[in-house]
Amino acid sequence: MKHFTLIIILLLTAAMHSQKEIGYISNNSGDKITMYDGSNSNESKAIRGLAAGIFGPMGFNDNFFYYFDADGHVEEIQNTDYSEVNVGDGQVKFMPLPHSKNGIGLRVHRIIAKSDKYILGNYTAQGSEFFYIFDLDKNLVESRIPHSATKKVSQKAIEKVKEYFGDCN
Repeated sequence: MKHFTLIIILLLTAAMHSQKEIGYISNNSGDKITMYDGSNSNESKAIRGLAAGIFGPMGFNDNFFYYFDADGHVEEIQNTDYSEVNVGDGQVKFMPLPHSKNGIGLRVHRIIAKSDKYILGNYTAQGSEFFYIFDLDKNLVESRIPHSATKKVSQKAIEKVKEYFGDCN
């Protein structure tokens, strides 16, 4: 009976300290790094202090993507060291993409749509939202298309996006 009680206590303790997997990072060597929700972490507020862009229990800035590891510690990976981040069952995807036509200045973009020719990314800067359009080789095609500020601005953005994505919703 003592062993049974000890096993139950250990299982309950493990369950209390477990975390939920929220997605993965595909690094350049082809490995997948699992990201967690940070529910067992005392560092949960630190990720907001470290990162400029936040989407749930992860963050990013001009140089790094921040995430929680299995132990609840905030880890970082340079934007040059991974190809994409998938959150959930792939419903949300982020990619480090060039911020200029010469390919310099990788920034993290939330991927809105992909076609057989183009990638539509969303980039947030100083509280404003911008669309960026890339070809499938990740070359910048269109940059800083503002949207979501006013109805007129959004309509212009949709018109520009439709030039590349047709009648995409």
